[in-house]
This record gives sequence, structure tokens and C-alpha cells, in this order.
Amino acid sequence: MSDSSNLVSLQVRVWVAEEDVDKYFAALGSVFYKIARESACTLFEVYQSQENQGEILIIKNWNASKEWVLNVAMKRPYLAEYHAITEPMFLKPKEVTIVDRKAGNFSVVKTNNGQIWPADGEE
Repeated sequence: MSDSSNLVSLQVRVWVAEEDVDKYFAALGSVFYKIARESACTLFEVYQSQENQGEILIIKNWNASKEWVLNVAMKRPYLAEYHAITEPMFLKPKEVTIVDRKAGNFSVVKTNNGQIWPADGEE
């Protein structure tokens, strides 16, 4: 099994007003493929609550250490504009969790799970 200290998942939950959801997703869309293109990013998925459309969960899996994610990936210059646009929309502080991934025996992705990037060759 891989060393889990170099396989981490960054999970961020944010809350925005429902009237700001489209604006939030537009800002997220401006950085989504920049993050997804990072060679160490192995998964980037976004979830939206069915009960509260303004509750959004972002999961990014990294083939990197927690320190690298925090000190390199999360300090990319293109994220500054994203944070400047989105953070004023937050109804409460975002929740950030970084966990070790237990890949190998405890990880599977099936093709019917959705897009395997770049599934259609387009962004």
C-alpha cells in the first residue's frame, strides 16, 4: 500500500446564499481546470447539497504531502482572484479538512461514476 502521508484529500465545505450559487460556480469554474491540470491532483469533484443549494463541498485528492498542498498548491497565484471573489459570499467560515487517503485496498473509481478527465477531450 502507498505511503498515505503522500496521498491526501483536501475537503472544503462552503456556504453561500442561494442567490449567489451561480456566481460562486462561475468563479470556481475559472480555476477548476487550472487545479485539475496540476500533475499531483488526482481527483477534483464538487458536490452540492440537495437540501441547501448554497452548501457546496469540494474534494481534491493529491498525490502529494499535506505540506506541499498547503504551501505550494494552495498558494498558486491564480487562486488569489478566486478567493477574492468567493470569500465575501460565504455565509460562515469555510470548513477545511485534510485527511490521509487509504488508496490501494480502499479506493476504486468505476467508469460509470461520471467523467474520467478528459473523457470528451474538452474542458
